[in-house]
Amino acid sequence: MRELFVIALIGIGIWYFTIGVRIGLVGTWPTTLVNAKGTNNYSVTILRDGNTVTIKGTCTTWSGKVEIYLQGPRGQVLGSAVCSKGTQSLNIVYIAVMADYNVQVKMESYSGRLDFTANAL
Repeated sequence: MRELFVIALIGIGIWYFTIGVRIGLVGTWPTTLVNAKGTNNYSVTILRDGNTVTIKGTCTTWSGKVEIYLQGPRGQVLGSAVCSKGTQSLNIVYIAVMADYNVQVKMESYSGRLDFTANAL
């Protein structure tokens, strides 16, 4: 039993130091992250010219950094926000043409809470 406990601790340590711990799904509901690294991508589809893509919410950062980008159909950055230490609000709005847009979330040893939504209105 003791060996199983040691093996579990080693596994959790490897998990923590490689990708971090994520509780929740970023961009869907409030998510608490601990030492999270990597990139998440979400698609937003605009069905009519003149509609807007909005990213609204808050981020509370304990350590590390998270960057949120709105990318156009050709990969160009249309808007961005950076969350560093403390609590910040997110508000990215872009008047779009009919196409698929990408929301990219880059985490660099990020510990904190993300709560945002990306909508096509």
